[in-house]
Amino acid sequence: MKNFILIFIAFFITVSANVFSQTWSLTGNAGTTNSNFVGTTDNRPLLLKVNNQWAGSTGFTDNYNVSFGYSSLNPLNAGGNNTAFGAQALRANTSGVGNVAVGVWTLDYNTIGANNVAVGFGASSRQVNVASYNVAIGSMALQNNAKDGNTAVGFEAGLNNTNGENLTAVGFKTLWSNTTGVQNTAVGFNALINNTTGYNNTAIGAWTLVSNTTGEHNTTVGMKSLYSNTTGEYNTAVGVQALEKNTTGYWNAAMGSGALNQNTTGFRNTSGGNSSMWFNTTGYENTAFGEQALGGSLDGSYNTAVGCRALWSINQTPAGDVGYGHGNNNTAVGFEALRDITNGSNNVAMGMHALRINSSGMRNVGIGHSALMVSTTGNDNIAIGYNALSSNTTGNSNIAIGYGAGPNAGAYNNTTAIGYGTLTTASNQVRIGNNAVISVGGYMGWSNIADASVQKNIKADVPGLDFINQLQPVTYNLDLGATPAQQRLYTGFSAQEVEKVAKSIDYDFSGIDVDEGGIYSLRYAEFTVPLVKAVQELSAQNETLLKEVAALKELVNGLLSTSHSAPSGMYNTASVQQNFPNPFNQITTIHYVLPPSFRSAQIVVTGTSGNVVKQLPLSGYGTGSVTIEADYLRPGIYLYSLYVDGSLIDTKRMIVTE
Repeated sequence: MKNFILIFIAFFITVSANVFSQTWSLTGNAGTTNSNFVGTTDNRPLLLKVNNQWAGSTGFTDNYNVSFGYSSLNPLNAGGNNTAFGAQALRANTSGVGNVAVGVWTLDYNTIGANNVAVGFGASSRQVNVASYNVAIGSMALQNNAKDGNTAVGFEAGLNNTNGENLTAVGFKTLWSNTTGVQNTAVGFNALINNTTGYNNTAIGAWTLVSNTTGEHNTTVGMKSLYSNTTGEYNTAVGVQALEKNTTGYWNAAMGSGALNQNTTGFRNTSGGNSSMWFNTTGYENTAFGEQALGGSLDGSYNTAVGCRALWSINQTPAGDVGYGHGNNNTAVGFEALRDITNGSNNVAMGMHALRINSSGMRNVGIGHSALMVSTTGNDNIAIGYNALSSNTTGNSNIAIGYGAGPNAGAYNNTTAIGYGTLTTASNQVRIGNNAVISVGGYMGWSNIADASVQKNIKADVPGLDFINQLQPVTYNLDLGATPAQQRLYTGFSAQEVEKVAKSIDYDFSGIDVDEGGIYSLRYAEFTVPLVKAVQELSAQNETLLKEVAALKELVNGLLSTSHSAPSGMYNTASVQQNFPNPFNQITTIHYVLPPSFRSAQIVVTGTSGNVVKQLPLSGYGTGSVTIEADYLRPGIYLYSLYVDGSLIDTKRMIVTE
């Protein structure tokens, strides 16, 4: 028996040696073929354990769970279609399905959550309850998540999120502090890193919305855009460093590198263009489009700037100090329009370089290329047209309409120039048209205020003939730098001569105008009053002369009746008509009627003193006429009489003018 046992033991050792020689070696194997494998040949998964703890499974046929790693997903638990790779990956999963966990502690606390993806050390490691449809890629991404539909890609992206939903975080520590904020999107290094409860924010770019905590509905694209925003809401920033310093400002829109960069609490600003509104801090409801538009405005509000460096507002003093803008309610449209504005407000500039260097001037309007270009502190000016009011610097209340129209110096006030190249040469002056204009007019004459209710110190002391008779009418050409082809012949007076005449009779004549440059002008309408006075004086003289003529006529008739008698009724049909025109200065016509039978007839022209000036013999009978030319008559009053056969038929008066 003893021998039998010894033989059996020897046989077992031999067989065992042969059997165990076919097993896998713990130090490596050689001579393997395609038929060699590690696994099972029945319908059971290959299980791995460490220290008798689950360390992996190839999955059961009824749940398709696959795991690899110490204490990773237990294949015997409920749930299916899960994949776990890493120590304690999906360790606590019970009934969750469709989860993928790659990395130590990934989805460690998940129990029933489904369709989650976690890749990276500790990714979604503390995600509990029913949180599903989350994607966490990166070390500790979404580590504390407890809600659905979140995506975090990057180191510690969304690490502290608990109840935030619909989050997208891509980049290093993006949405790192978010706890309950929902519907936030962060893409870029540290984007939205400090956001806690703010929601509906979108940050794309490194350091975007870094300081945001509770701000909501913000959208930013570009490195450091909205970097300092904390509680500001409804801001939109697109561009590197756009709205970088904004903290609590709200409803701002910045598009372009550095747009609204320094804004802190300003609100409802819209900025588009590289560095547009860069220095704005607290100004609100501004609009700027164009590179550096409103770039130097610090706290101005209600400004609108459209164009490169429009309302730029950055000024450097000779000492090297830099000043910034504080103006409000300005509108600038055009390249560098209102570029140097500092404190000026309520200005409108439209056109390249319009109001270009205006600094503190207010309520100016410049429309046109270079309109009001050199004005600095002037107020209440209006310039329309290329280079209009181009010389104005400090003048106020000027109006210029037309290319190059305006004062010829920088400090005039209350001037109006209308028309191409029209210049004013003094304050309180109005000019319409340049020296090439040949006609100015309209359908109605000019009206001057003459209401008795506003006239004071009324005196009837206007001279008439004493003033008018001394005036010297002349013709002349103006020499205002025009080419000979532009010079014209004018009719009028020399203003200095008129002034001399007025002074000689102690008459303060209002028709003389002398500007600050010493240029004289005349208001010809003012001559009407002394002319009326002169006519009134002539009329009074005429009445006196008529009375004298009547007396002379009576005397002459008496004399004629004694020396020339005629049969009664012989000349009843004879008559003489009033000359026409009357007064006249060239030629006049006298119509008459002669009787059927007479010996002689004539018209005799005499002066008021009775001297005979001209005798015109007549012939024929019936209606006739004669003409009298003014060439041989001096201006004045004359009498003409019809004589038939020596008898005076009638006498009438005529007036010759210049």
